[in-house]
Amino acid sequence: MKDKLFSNIGLKLLAVVFAFIVWVIVLNLDDYVVSKQISGIPVQMLNEDAITSQGQLYYVKSGDTVNIIVKGRRSVIAELNADDFKASADLSQLSITNSVPIKVEAVNKNIASSVSVSMTDSVVTVELEKEETSSVPVTVKVEGEAESGYTAGEPVTTPNLVNITGAVSVVDSIATAQVVVDVSGSTREVNTTGKLVFYDKDGQAVADSKITCDNDTIAVKIPIYKTKAVPVRVSTTGTPGEGYLIGSIEYGPETVVVGAPNDELEALDEIVISDVDISGATENYETNIDITPYLPDNVVLADKSNNMINVRVLIEHNITRSISLNAGDITILNKNEDKNYEISFPDGNVVEIVGLGDDISKVKGSDLKIKIDADSLSMGENTVELTVSDGEKYTVKSVCKVLITVTDIP
Repeated sequence: MKDKLFSNIGLKLLAVVFAFIVWVIVLNLDDYVVSKQISGIPVQMLNEDAITSQGQLYYVKSGDTVNIIVKGRRSVIAELNADDFKASADLSQLSITNSVPIKVEAVNKNIASSVSVSMTDSVVTVELEKEETSSVPVTVKVEGEAESGYTAGEPVTTPNLVNITGAVSVVDSIATAQVVVDVSGSTREVNTTGKLVFYDKDGQAVADSKITCDNDTIAVKIPIYKTKAVPVRVSTTGTPGEGYLIGSIEYGPETVVVGAPNDELEALDEIVISDVDISGATENYETNIDITPYLPDNVVLADKSNNMINVRVLIEHNITRSISLNAGDITILNKNEDKNYEISFPDGNVVEIVGLGDDISKVKGSDLKIKIDADSLSMGENTVELTVSDGEKYTVKSVCKVLITVTDIP
């Protein structure tokens, strides 16, 4: 048996070596070397204080993620993904071109020893900006509707200003800090807190993870008022162009629904807009007026979007009308019972008035209410220039003189 075991030992050893070689060849054919691209590995920034300690902030322009090519045995490479690698950039090594080399390494040491790694883009490029602190006002966006018959008053925030810190370009773009409060179905004062959202002057939200604020949570108080409909009254200032008068004033809506504390709401009878300026106008004047500035303190519109009053002032060309007087149109006051007063018109009996056609077409001499005080008259003939007052819808352009003869009664 022993002789059989050791017989042809050289051939047997050669067979074992050959079998091993074949196994190695087969193994390499099955687990060959491959390359694989892995994308989107996030780059962690190290030593940020190298920048922030100098009063600056940085923004990554390119290189916040990195793509790599790994090379190794297929059995190792096949299962690898972005989670198996970590990438970092040391900001203390920032170059004069504001770039930092990226370092990528495998999370697992066994993987690190089994693969080689190369990068398609090997640097992070950053933009540096000066840090700035600024105060911005806090505003409240009221959402929802209070219970029917109620409306939300002006919100009060604590604080009403916040200090924000960030890059100059970002801080300078922020116009307001806003908190949202829902008042749906409310019938009493709303007290709540909310988180701030920053907006630019165009109303676009400004999102920047590097913005810091000295107050993250804002306390908000919103009064809830009962409502009622209140009439609007519009009047004008100024005088139309020469030869023109105001025909009428039309506006709408003629009432608005407002809310206010109970005692102030009860006392409110009307809202007056008294400064529609028609100075020098020779044609119809039309404008839209925001009624909000005309509301008394603590009074708010129930519908904040329905705040415009459309005003139309009709401007008409005036006309002159001559009115012929008779003695009966003139009243003499304080007559002496022993005297006789005779009125005559030696130089004409016409009074001219100016106004709109419809307003003055029916005005009679008696409507002018002309009066003369007898105490100013002496015995005999008295020439008196009539005094005629302007009416509500006309002005007096010219008057005449009358002759009043005072005599004793026989």
